[in-house]
Amino acid sequence: MSPTVTTRSATQRTRRARRVTLLGAALAASSALVATTATAASAADTMPTEQELLSQCKTTADSCKFEATSLSRGFVGAKHQVGNTVYNCGGTVHRTWSWSETTGQSTNANISATLASALWEPISVSATATFGKTFDKSHTTTVSVDYTMEPYHKAWINRGTGYQIIQGDWELHFGKRYHGHYYWYDKNYESKIEDPEGGWESYNYVTMTDAEIKSHCNTTNPTGVKKNSLTRYIKGSTELNEKNGWNYARDRGPSYSSSSS
Repeated sequence: MSPTVTTRSATQRTRRARRVTLLGAALAASSALVATTATAASAADTMPTEQELLSQCKTTADSCKFEATSLSRGFVGAKHQVGNTVYNCGGTVHRTWSWSETTGQSTNANISATLASALWEPISVSATATFGKTFDKSHTTTVSVDYTMEPYHKAWINRGTGYQIIQGDWELHFGKRYHGHYYWYDKNYESKIEDPEGGWESYNYVTMTDAEIKSHCNTTNPTGVKKNSLTRYIKGSTELNEKNGWNYARDRGPSYSSSSS
């Protein structure tokens, strides 16, 4: 009898162990499923960054539309020199020299310059249709200057570049929910580009200092040097006040439609 009792007890213990193992596996699988579902739900409910959202215009979004809402002008960049300084060490001469400067677009959005450039076309199309003029994301200005220079004088060009700001809203639609929603928006997006009709340029003409005469003309204390200092505006009558930055914009950044989800 003892061998038989021993055998049944071992069998029962084996069956119980199997049941415990299967139950543990089922509980582990259930916990994993709950964790996975929670993680997926959490990911769907998170707010994408502006870079992540607008990147979808070139990838997963069914449609990506920009609607221009306003155009602001009168922005003027910081005063800066364009081209080289011209020095005259000889007699009175007539000098001609040129300068060139290229500007690009910038944006108030927290996105890369590469993405901002890729998004320019729909902005340009909408702005042209809304405001009745064409816009370029980059602009090159080239100017030639002629001036009579006296001995031991220098000349250079300063500029305050004119800018204009296109403001509008992005609307993106997705065939499948993106972060839990079909419709996403990026409101009050601004693109700043050069305004060829704005800004100012000035020609500056002054007598060289003794140190400059020594450095550039290889002489010291020349006689009969006239003292001059003048500024002539090539474009604009006065130096417009510098006006940088961006327009005030409420509700900036990504948002979604709660009504259409």
